[in-house]
Amino acid sequence: MTCVAAKVDLRNRLWKLQEGKCHLCGKIMLRESYGPPNNHGLLATFDHIVPRSMGGSNRQSNIKLAHRKCNCERGNGNAP
Repeated sequence: MTCVAAKVDLRNRLWKLQEGKCHLCGKIMLRESYGPPNNHGLLATFDHIVPRSMGGSNRQSNIKLAHRKCNCERGNGNAP
């Protein structure tokens, strides 16, 4: 499996587990960037629970999906 295919597979698995909701705010995320640019903050992004810069891994157990906006606001802190 290629790196891109693995990321798509992980995103799909997390989407199902989280029922399409941001793990930080609990609201529905967008899967793709449709519509006006002001919707881009609602896109699903990978969020490392323990940031990679703090020794976190790329394993599924350390990754959840979050809105781009929520993920950026959280920055490098540990997720709740």
